[in-house]
Amino acid sequence: MAQHLGLALKPVFAGYIAIMGLCAALPSQAETLIDPTLPPWMTQTQAGAVPSGPVLQSVVLGTKRKAALISGQLVAVGGKYGDAVLVRVTDHSAELRNPDMTMQVLLMYPTIEKKVIVQKPVSSAISRKNKQVGVEQTPNVR
Repeated sequence: MAQHLGLALKPVFAGYIAIMGLCAALPSQAETLIDPTLPPWMTQTQAGAVPSGPVLQSVVLGTKRKAALISGQLVAVGGKYGDAVLVRVTDHSAELRNPDMTMQVLLMYPTIEKKVIVQKPVSSAISRKNKQVGVEQTPNVR
């Protein structure tokens, strides 16, 4: 019986090997897909670009310790990153002093610019509108 099964599997096995050989011989055509997790303003080439200098990846702000993770190296304030000394850490930046006394500011999000927009308080605008309409303002008493 074992001989009978061995003879029956040989053609199946040979066919499997032939199909695998044909698939390997065909040129593979990979489709370039766009990463759906990238922000809309970032292109695929920007995402794959390797920064040329140090990159601020994270900051540690504790009561007893301040440090920055710069290009994979954890540096405490006063510590060295290469030849530069880490002199200041904030919630979104780190400042390095180079040996020639120039300062290099590393930003956590270098491509995002922060704009401060000053708006009037909503409550004063509502009270002005109510005064113009003639609505009485009574305190909420429960």
